[in-house]
Amino acid sequence: MHIVCVGLVVPYALDGLGASRVIISMQIDNQKSKAVAERLNFAYEGQKDRSPAECLPGQLPKNHVYYMQDTEHLPDLHYSYVDQYGNRYDS
Repeated sequence: MHIVCVGLVVPYALDGLGASRVIISMQIDNQKSKAVAERLNFAYEGQKDRSPAECLPGQLPKNHVYYMQDTEHLPDLHYSYVDQYGNRYDS
């Protein structure tokens, strides 16, 4: 579900709002968020240092940073949902 949510926000931000890029930054050991960024073809920018005060005890003070500047590399997303009235919608 996270992939669909991010995949829908990216075109809205870039095309609808005119953002120049969308950035995903996650704790260096957050494998699930890293997988979302990679599955959506975000480019890897590198690691960014964080203040240890921003981290929970035991966490490394670094983040992975991914970005996307256009929707050209965004994969087609297929999703379906049922609204509050029971109507089903498929992409």
